[in-house]
Amino acid sequence: MKQRIVYLLLFYLSVLLMFVLQKSVFFLTCAPASASYGWADWCDVVIHGMLLDVPTAGYLTVLPLLVVIATIWVPRRGSLRLRRWLTPYYAVVALLLALVFVADASLYPFWQFKLDATVFIYLDSPKGAAASVSAGYLVCRVLLWLFSAVAMVACWRWLTPLGLPALAAACSLPRRLLHTLCMLVLTALLFVSIRGGLGESTANIGKVYYSEEAFLNHAAVNPLFSMIYSIDKTQDYGEEFRYFDEAERSRLFSGMYPDTAADTVSLLTTRRPNIIIILLEGFGGKTVAATGGSPDVTPHYNRLCRQGVLFSNCYSNSYRTDRGMLSALSGYASFPNMSVMKVPAKSRTLPCVASTLNGVGYRSSFLYGGDINFTNMQSYLRTGGYGTIVSDVDFPASQERNNHWGYDDDVTFDLSLIHI
Repeated sequence: MKQRIVYLLLFYLSVLLMFVLQKSVFFLTCAPASASYGWADWCDVVIHGMLLDVPTAGYLTVLPLLVVIATIWVPRRGSLRLRRWLTPYYAVVALLLALVFVADASLYPFWQFKLDATVFIYLDSPKGAAASVSAGYLVCRVLLWLFSAVAMVACWRWLTPLGLPALAAACSLPRRLLHTLCMLVLTALLFVSIRGGLGESTANIGKVYYSEEAFLNHAAVNPLFSMIYSIDKTQDYGEEFRYFDEAERSRLFSGMYPDTAADTVSLLTTRRPNIIIILLEGFGGKTVAATGGSPDVTPHYNRLCRQGVLFSNCYSNSYRTDRGMLSALSGYASFPNMSVMKVPAKSRTLPCVASTLNGVGYRSSFLYGGDINFTNMQSYLRTGGYGTIVSDVDFPASQERNNHWGYDDDVTFDLSLIHI
């Protein structure tokens, strides 16, 4: 039994090590020439990148785990040839991993974003895709791909025992059941690894984003996870919602975005105010007296309505946090059946109020009382220009958290006074 567990742990750790090596090569070869990153930056990339490396390593360990469990029950005497059984799997995984690693490091200097499903678009015309590089460039990449794959297979074969004892022929039924139970515990731990923890958010690309510099965030992303994560998000939603022809659409939208300057009246007493945007979820108009709701539910908000400017013809753009937030901060209409925030390839291209304000000298921060990794939120906020992000893990340990979605509003507002 010990031999089986040791093998699985070694395989899992070896995959993690290969991801660290991949990040190191990417960090050294793809960093901008003008940047001066050091040892501390590399450590940050590796540490934060583990949040995706661990789930990806978990996925790749599933098949070896199932094979090892099967060896407990195979009715055969002698030694089971584990290395022979798993070598074909090693070859497939190694070829895929090496291809993804080499393609990611090769394409990033041209694309400036991590490898994702976009690469499949160019498979329809490989000649055109290869026209911008030399033959020597392609040959070197192919050789590097094959060498890396062979090295991975050799490493995994070396870690794999030649054979495992056939427990079914030597152990009693209760003992085999006990061994299987131990393996099921490992399976549960592996599931937690694949999920990315026990929190509300599952593994997503935004989890590894930690820096204001895009390259450091990109270096931390596992390219295999990035590509697989984006495969089911390549649908052409523009075509799906094309209900009008171009002439009719242009007519309907022509007055919405005027191209001439409008007469404006300044309502501010300062030209450079401190701007605070508060997004309240589930805060409907029926609870606000100024919008025809109950007069006693929000007395302080009613006072603000009388003192300030109230826009009474504004409506929520969606029914989910991630969709409504993106609409409010980027001015991008929500789709009815998907979240743009969950698609980094799209969300990173959107404008954002933070990046616009940063462009005129502001410094933007974001405070959220829940899990900032939920629905890929951190990726969107980092690329949108928010330098300081405060979430549930930054709240004082003395504060009580009463629900799994985050801290109560009063606690969140109190903490906001420190960070504003």
